[in-house]
Amino acid sequence: MSAIENIVIIGGGFAGVGAVKKLQSMPLSDKYRLILVNASDHFFHIIAALRAAVTPDLDNTIFVPYTSLMTKDGEFVHGKVTKISDSSVTVALHASAERVIDYKYLVIATGAHHPAWAQASANTKEDGLRLLTERQAAVKRAKHIVIIGGGSTGIELAGEIVDFYPEKRVTIVHSGDLLGNQDMTENAKRALENAVKKIKGIEVIRNDAVVDPRDAEGDLHIVTKNGNQIAADLQIVTFGVVANSDIITTLDPNLVNPKTHSIKVKPTLQLDSVNHPNIFAIGDVADAVGSKMAANTSAHVDILAKNLQSIDAGKTPTAVYKGPMGAFAITLGRSKGIIWFPFFGGFALGNYLTSKAKSATLGIPKIWQTLKVQLVQ
Repeated sequence: MSAIENIVIIGGGFAGVGAVKKLQSMPLSDKYRLILVNASDHFFHIIAALRAAVTPDLDNTIFVPYTSLMTKDGEFVHGKVTKISDSSVTVALHASAERVIDYKYLVIATGAHHPAWAQASANTKEDGLRLLTERQAAVKRAKHIVIIGGGSTGIELAGEIVDFYPEKRVTIVHSGDLLGNQDMTENAKRALENAVKKIKGIEVIRNDAVVDPRDAEGDLHIVTKNGNQIAADLQIVTFGVVANSDIITTLDPNLVNPKTHSIKVKPTLQLDSVNHPNIFAIGDVADAVGSKMAANTSAHVDILAKNLQSIDAGKTPTAVYKGPMGAFAITLGRSKGIIWFPFFGGFALGNYLTSKAKSATLGIPKIWQTLKVQLVQ
């Protein structure tokens, strides 16, 4: 009897966990062993990262263990993939050893590098908590906080700060004339503007940029390109999302889109190469149409599952990703925010429904359920 072959998933974020869960529910899981490789020993719930940077209330819930995720003979491997070949991946294990894992199918779900305050780049829960504690202390010390970037990350961080610390001043410096991400429609941006204007304690400087955009703390004298001078004691950068695609260069450097730094994929989410039909890229790392949002990964996972099953059956993969519908939810603290839908020219839902859908819990109970762990309060 031949040894069971592997489906290897690189990356334990929303896309990687979603892929594991989906494949576990399919007959493929009886035929192949699922192996999830991740650099950190806990899932970091990035949706709650900005609130966790402001308050210690989420310290016990934002990091979720992978201990119950893998079923049957599946395996979680704590380490970082350093090389991909046509049939195997090389992993630098957290315990300092190295391991080579063969695969029949490979799923790359390595996500993206977000601004520092929107993530916790750490290999262990303990190191991640130290990062969050440092940020919480910096916010608590500050009287005037300047946020560089008025996209969704900057807006949500500002909302969290003034919600927990209404006495603090927060200034957003934004390069555009309307708050919001570049891929948002003008109507969506105007809805965001209206929501932010209702929040006390947030000032916005538009059509301007900070000369020295970096995270900094102390007696700051911030200068903008338009000559504005701002006295503050904490400066936080909230723009810049770059795909974590470096690992694919060990297989084929030409698979990185130089403009987006994402991994080139076909509409089927297979690598855009005739040489690797058994390798997929999903989530933020994939050079697929649409914004990089956790909510969009479920569609990627569905496409992956259908096409992987077709390939394994000797059929041509036909499921294609056509992009997200363009809806989004942005929180402004624990009880405020907006949900935007692009239909009929676009419309926004207000504080009550946004709180129920996202703001109040940030999806923490759901992600603990997804990873099959009882929520620890």
